[in-house]
Amino acid sequence: MGILIIIAVIWGVLAVLWSLGKKSPPTTSAPHRPPAPSSAVRTKRDPNVYRPSADARGQRRPAIAFKENGSGTGPPTDIDIKDLVDALTGAPLQLNAGLFQCQHCKVFYQAQSVEVIRSENAGRCVSCLHAELVSVTGRREQRGRNADVNVITLDNYRQYVGHVITFEGRVHTVLTSRRGTDYAVMFENCRWNEGFKMVAFRGAIERIGGERFLYSLANRTVRVRGLLIKHNYFGYEIIISDRAMILSVR
Repeated sequence: MGILIIIAVIWGVLAVLWSLGKKSPPTTSAPHRPPAPSSAVRTKRDPNVYRPSADARGQRRPAIAFKENGSGTGPPTDIDIKDLVDALTGAPLQLNAGLFQCQHCKVFYQAQSVEVIRSENAGRCVSCLHAELVSVTGRREQRGRNADVNVITLDNYRQYVGHVITFEGRVHTVLTSRRGTDYAVMFENCRWNEGFKMVAFRGAIERIGGERFLYSLANRTVRVRGLLIKHNYFGYEIIISDRAMILSVR
């Protein structure tokens, strides 16, 4: 009886061992694979390599910002008007004088000169005769130029009506208008409405030098720069509005 029990125990142990061997077949080890890098891990950047950043919309920003050429980029500066003069008076331009520019020939005027041109020359440029004068005080225009000034004589002045001119001649007399506020410096010994003359209107008398200065021009040789017009009644006149337009007196 004891022998049978011992045999049964041995068979039970063998059965268990045989069962364990069948469920665990031999396996081969796989090669080691490193974990995939996390998105949070950043690689070291080469400082010599340029990488443009992206804005909130994912668009790349340009490395350099470009501006288009043209007007409207700011008010004129001293550099813009350096060596330029008022096309009518010949006086140096001043930024605080209200600048205007002819859009055709690009000469400049100050506001005071534009008033004269509008009243005496139908708003036409004294350099090219185009009526395209635009204020440029608040915006920058292209580089301007100085007006071409014709030097005239008593023989050829009639062909330069509407233009700025330079004339030199002897003054015969100085006449005063009936209202006593306008003056005609006569270059010909004629009546006001017949001879060639330089005219100063009442609004400009003080800027030119006053009544005494105008009378002092009699019997002297005057060189003048001004706007040449032909008045329907008073005839040919050189209009002046500033002392700078009297270039010389001798």
